[in-house]
Amino acid sequence: MSSKMRLTRLLVLIVGTGAVGLGAQTPQDGSLEFAVLRADRVVAWVSTGESASLNCSITGMGSTAQMNCSSRTMQHGVPLVYHTALVVASNGVGYVVSCGGGLLRRIGCKPLAAGESLSGSVEGERLSLSVDDKIRNYRIETSAYIGTVS
Repeated sequence: MSSKMRLTRLLVLIVGTGAVGLGAQTPQDGSLEFAVLRADRVVAWVSTGESASLNCSITGMGSTAQMNCSSRTMQHGVPLVYHTALVVASNGVGYVVSCGGGLLRRIGCKPLAAGESLSGSVEGERLSLSVDDKIRNYRIETSAYIGTVS
């Protein structure tokens, strides 16, 4: 097992242990339950051959938490469409995740819908979720503790 993987597992264990003390439960197999609070779509215009990065933030706590994602805009160029979502883990950590952004990146990109309940795990800057009986990977744009969602 690589040192990066051990560090990630240690961090998940520490966060999970702290969350259990707060009343959230972390399943034994390392997976968490996630609730999709918000879903949106962001269009970023870039020059040919460029990539875009999203600038996302989370505000608020609990079920009233909101996400905001933006990208620098241009007057012309190629539109890159990103599907974004604010998902909250059973330990109270909120993640703004995205998929899409280009033709190859859109393949396998499954937009999430508000109200969905999914199971998955966090590995570095990636959130892996079980969606439609397949494991889908989403890029984590930002995260923050927002508390439990009712």
